[in-house]
Amino acid sequence: MIAYNSGELDKQEIREEVQSAYRQGLITETAYKDINTSYPEYFYSPNIFIRIGLFILTLIIAIFGLGLLLLMGAVDSERGIRGFSVFIAVVAYAACEMMIHGKKHYKSGVDTASMWMCGAALCTFYFMMDLVDTGTSLYAFLFVVSAYFTLRFADVPMAIIAYGSLMMVIFVNLDNSGARAFLPFVIMLLSIGAYFGIKALARKTIARHYKYCLTFLEICALLTLYMSMNYFVVNELNNEYDPAGPYIDDSYPEGTPVPPPAKPLALAWLFWTTTIALPLLYIYFGLRKKDRILLGTGLLLLAAATFTVRYYHSIMPLEGAMVLAGIIMITIAWSVIRYLKVPKHGFTNEDDDEKGAIEKLHLESLVITQTMGQQQQVETTKGYGGGSGIGGGASGDF
Repeated sequence: MIAYNSGELDKQEIREEVQSAYRQGLITETAYKDINTSYPEYFYSPNIFIRIGLFILTLIIAIFGLGLLLLMGAVDSERGIRGFSVFIAVVAYAACEMMIHGKKHYKSGVDTASMWMCGAALCTFYFMMDLVDTGTSLYAFLFVVSAYFTLRFADVPMAIIAYGSLMMVIFVNLDNSGARAFLPFVIMLLSIGAYFGIKALARKTIARHYKYCLTFLEICALLTLYMSMNYFVVNELNNEYDPAGPYIDDSYPEGTPVPPPAKPLALAWLFWTTTIALPLLYIYFGLRKKDRILLGTGLLLLAAATFTVRYYHSIMPLEGAMVLAGIIMITIAWSVIRYLKVPKHGFTNEDDDEKGAIEKLHLESLVITQTMGQQQQVETTKGYGGGSGIGGGASGDF
């Protein structure tokens, strides 16, 4: 399903891991060169700055081209806009496929810009068809488009959009069905299922080219799990949907009765518990399993939990709280760095240059194959050579 050459993607992965191993001194320069010679570059994949430049340049060229067509009267009605949108989508998609298969581009900025232009044109066509309603049709459309682009081009932002759209489809359907009280628990269960499903899929060989997409989807699942059980999110949604909740505008016309306060949140103790406990659980399991995603997400959500507590229960002025939190974080970071100067329990403060688990590539076997597998012709002489120094004085080389 993926548009890029699967075999060449595997070779590119090997080159990246071998380069990382060489920088760390795990393989010799000779082995590094031999492996790169055996797996030459195939794709055009420049550095991030050139990618951004090519992305912007492609958009500018496309905008000027579309502007010229519009000035020539290519669109003169609403029906013409719909047809023009389809035309742009087809051309942009064809250009993306051509750059991949013909020019061998791999996320160079040109193919990415073409993909996003195709998606934008499809969305324009959808809006012009007046199919948008208060239900789930918009989110379902976004999910279908973004999911296809994710599978075809392994694009991370498209994967995030697909996940968010799917969650919104479920959210709106549950909300419209009157099952609003069960929303947090349904989203929680779906997020847990999505997290473990993504983890299982990431271990499959067939999904090896989607590892970055799966990594960000894993983060999204952890975030939606926390958001579904965060007191601030649940309480604010409860106040927004509750007819007895506060109005957005605090000013009321004279004679208008002031609405009663919002109803207290049911099971508030549960949501306060999960608000504080979930980030700590993420950090605990991240440390125990040496999972960077769990650990990083837990640290990020710890700040969100602090904000939630601070929003409803002010203990000290904001400036003092920020200063105190900064001092605590600096102290903890300094202590951890000193503690991990000598690696302990599989953790260290040394920089990690690896982009992936290098042992999974069986580099030892790869190096042996490349350095020892090629038969080298060695010149031999009959009998014993005398050498050129002290000794028998026989002619020839030993």
